[in-house]
Amino acid sequence: MPASTAPRLLESDAPGALGRVRDLSVEQLLELIEKSNLRGRGGAGYPFVDKIRAVRHNADGGPIFLIANAYDADPGSPLSRTLLTRNAANVLAGIAIAARAVGATQAYLYLHPEAVEARAAAERAMGDDLGVDLEIALGPGGFMGGEESALLAVLESRRAMARQRPPFPASQGLRMRPTLIASGETLAWLPLIATEQARASTKLVSVTGAVVRPGVYEVSLGSQLGEILSEAGGASGKLKGIHVGGPTGGILSASRTDTRFDFDDLRVAGTHMGSAQVRAIAATRRRRSSPIWRRRAAPSACPAASARSACKRFSRAHIRAWAATPTSPGSTSWGRTWRDSLCVGSG
Repeated sequence: MPASTAPRLLESDAPGALGRVRDLSVEQLLELIEKSNLRGRGGAGYPFVDKIRAVRHNADGGPIFLIANAYDADPGSPLSRTLLTRNAANVLAGIAIAARAVGATQAYLYLHPEAVEARAAAERAMGDDLGVDLEIALGPGGFMGGEESALLAVLESRRAMARQRPPFPASQGLRMRPTLIASGETLAWLPLIATEQARASTKLVSVTGAVVRPGVYEVSLGSQLGEILSEAGGASGKLKGIHVGGPTGGILSASRTDTRFDFDDLRVAGTHMGSAQVRAIAATRRRRSSPIWRRRAAPSACPAASARSACKRFSRAHIRAWAATPTSPGSTSWGRTWRDSLCVGSG
């Protein structure tokens, strides 16, 4: 399967989607979403229709909230910012459709404070016909601000600290009420599903590192990693490894270019979708003019060094978000031990 595909999320709009949805019953709408095989694009890949049904099941006549998480916690994977800048109308229509499906009357579009262009695009696309009270909310910055339970704390005017789960947001979310949290990319599929009965067959991916044309691309789910790198012009040098999933992902060897970019296949390979960043790591380059004992690898050459660099950023992001504790994955002690063990060969 080639990685390239006709752009759907970044290019296609779905005029009349809201009118079409208003003519459907909730069960008919849920049936369309189920047939589309839409899975959450935030990284976990949970069936989206199951999340909607869980929230509806926990509703008891009180308020239900909807949060479109377009925060882009990984700075190397600005998927939501790109999507909003190029096709904000689809994201907002998706918010309105999801609100109808789940029964929410209050929705939030949650953004990173530095997403200035994305925020402006969303404000231009907002109209009075959404059928839901939509508010744009800004997170605190830092990696932890995008974690789904931490963003609930932010919307409740508290520090961005993750909650222990369960309970999950579907039962106790914002203000302890059932809450549907979905990525902007997930929601952008809903207008296409409602109007065209489309199947959710593509995924936005950020290709970074040692490639010719780094950037955000829309590829077919199931594309091989090598095909995705080719979309970005291929590796700019000899490939040493591929870092998949952003700060919480894993590094695969250069021989794993046939690994398919899919929720289940990536787990089997030892990583996960994560922030959908695919980073090419170049092979070691040495300076010929220096004595061997003074030679140093290029900054992005060593997979262990790349992991150490990512872990440093991950740790600092947690600290900036006031969320690091001695036992949390982002804490200084855990991060230093893990990244240093990689570079001495014990990790």
